Amino acid sequence: MKKIRIFITAFVFIFLLSNASNAAMPEKIGIGLRFGSSAVSTADFNTSGLVVSNDVSNIMLKSGSNYNVKLADIYIANENYQSISQEGIKKDESDFPYSDDLTVFKSASLKAKGGTKISKAVVISDKKGKTIFATSGSGNLFFTSADFSPVEIFGNRYRGGLKFLKNTSSITVVNYLNVEEYLMGVVPNEMSPSWNIEALKAQAVAARSFAYSNYSKFTPYGFNLTPDTRSQMYKGYNSENERSNQAVAQTKGVVGYYNGKIAQLIYNASSGGRTESSANVWGGNIPYLVAQNDPYSVNNPYQNWTFSMTGTEIENLMRARGKNIGKLVGIRLDEVSPSGYILKITFLGDKSNVTYSKDNIRASLGYSKLKSLYFNVSATYNNTYIFTGNGYGHGVGMSQYGAKTMADSGYNYKSILLFYYPNISLGQI
Repeated sequence: MKKIRIFITAFVFIFLLSNASNAAMPEKIGIGLRFGSSAVSTADFNTSGLVVSNDVSNIMLKSGSNYNVKLADIYIANENYQSISQEGIKKDESDFPYSDDLTVFKSASLKAKGGTKISKAVVISDKKGKTIFATSGSGNLFFTSADFSPVEIFGNRYRGGLKFLKNTSSITVVNYLNVEEYLMGVVPNEMSPSWNIEALKAQAVAARSFAYSNYSKFTPYGFNLTPDTRSQMYKGYNSENERSNQAVAQTKGVVGYYNGKIAQLIYNASSGGRTESSANVWGGNIPYLVAQNDPYSVNNPYQNWTFSMTGTEIENLMRARGKNIGKLVGIRLDEVSPSGYILKITFLGDKSNVTYSKDNIRASLGYSKLKSLYFNVSATYNNTYIFTGNGYGHGVGMSQYGAKTMADSGYNYKSILLFYYPNISLGQI
């Protein structure tokens, strides 16, 4: 029997509803592959012929497949040129074109031979090390294959193209592509592509709605979303599957709306039989992210889970988190939501007590151990604490296993979404 794959998105949740009109919604999205502490000083990448684009003009730079990007000081001449092939743009064989918008070009060189110095420009070279193009790294341009086939970087392939954004001394690498193509690399990593097509279609709409409603989440970094649980799991072209691609295509442009704005269709692996409200997990009362009974999420691998920890293990874990409680003498469940989710818990020690609230509770013991906040805890005579619970994830919005059960029972994707997100409507972007 094929092993079922399920991936949990532990959203670092920010309630940002899009204020843009339908007509203004962008078709493309930027996914930060390397940024912040993971930004690179140099990177090799492969394309099928190298094209530089500003989304209006496409300019062929070179045939071939192996290229490198890095930061380097360059010197640009004062004259302006209208194309990279215009006579005079190359003063000698080592010169190369420089542009930041593809409307104006300048002759550039790595040699200090007059002109204006640009410190740490983004420089592209071929497999022989010859520099073929340079730009400021402001994010106006992206690089893609001449035949629009996937680009390859960091051992993975991605649809669309690559942006290289200059930081002080490193490069932020962004996969820049069509939103629908982005979803092809999301859906099979958030839900098993072997599942019922209606469940996959519900997942596609939820992922599309999340992408648009969080479109500005990472714009200070020069892109829109991350490829991990801070946004949605995205693994690019290599992870695509025919069935999940079909789900994306059959729901093209469909999103959830509330009061005329795109809704944040948050999802989780399994609610355990009862969804939780957004207010009880992150704060913020969202009318379509409410607590309700979920009979479709009671028979799955995340039902009736259990684990145990000794008092000593918990003491050491607290200490590793900078909380010296001394000897653990008990665990108190301070607040429980009407849905049965734990909202506040206190670890009682002989030196001090430590209290955690809402989603920080799972972080305190580890997300892989404490799969959800829908749990209870009991103590044994030998100072061992047994945790038992249901579900996996925050419990807000659509349960992925619940969507599977509904789809297998004959419900279509629209019915699934309207059940898990009451008060929304579905429509085209």
